[in-house]
Amino acid sequence: MRRRDRFVESIDEKEEALLTERIRAIRKQIKILYQNLHKTCAIIEPCEFMLIWGTLQRCLVCIESCVSLVADGYIGSANALLRQIYEFLVWAKAGIDSDTATLEKLNAAFYKDDLSHRISATNILKAVKIEVSGLYSEAELKEKGKKMYHGYSLFTHASNISQQAPYKQDDFYIRLNACLSEISLLLDVFLIVFSQYLEILNAPFIDEDDLSEKEQGYLWAARCHAGEIKYRIPLYHKELSKAQGIHGTYLQIAFIEKWHIAADKLR
Repeated sequence: MRRRDRFVESIDEKEEALLTERIRAIRKQIKILYQNLHKTCAIIEPCEFMLIWGTLQRCLVCIESCVSLVADGYIGSANALLRQIYEFLVWAKAGIDSDTATLEKLNAAFYKDDLSHRISATNILKAVKIEVSGLYSEAELKEKGKKMYHGYSLFTHASNISQQAPYKQDDFYIRLNACLSEISLLLDVFLIVFSQYLEILNAPFIDEDDLSEKEQGYLWAARCHAGEIKYRIPLYHKELSKAQGIHGTYLQIAFIEKWHIAADKLR
């Protein structure tokens, strides 16, 4: 018996086959992205730790965790991680679009062991001005993003919408498919931010002459790999869209556009 069968009122083998295929496709893509992310780890930030690469890595770990929970039927627990994925994407994107001083400030806040810095993903979003060039105005993008973040926050509380009910449900497949679609949307945004990270490998925040010979070797290897995979990113988007039914939304647009961060508002 599959672990998730305990939550299904009436098992539908056709639905099970579709779910299994969706889960398999996401896991396959995550495995590839892990390899690509590992090979593009390089010293490009003027910090003791790496904010951008570090948050991308944590984001992918969270996405993988969500998929594993969904595979076992724990929809509530998977939903509770969606906000964390979103927040990691915000930190990574903010780091990419920061100047050196702002990046150092964000890095120090992210890795601080206590909350004295008072900088959170919410604070970052309030300090961001989005350079819009398309369908939505900045106000619309921010308002839609705020509503999405609020929805993800509800999933972290002990409410009916966030918890997997401890009994068999008629709408289990509907809930599970909805959760998978949300995970897939955030994975698509991860691809957008990861692609931007690949670009800034060619314009590091630090003077390359200050790197040791070994660190310069890591950067050279990361750039070579980035050159190989950056043309595959559109293919990854296409595969994700085909397998999971993911299409462009305001969220992708918000992360594609340039962010201008007012460092004085980061408190």
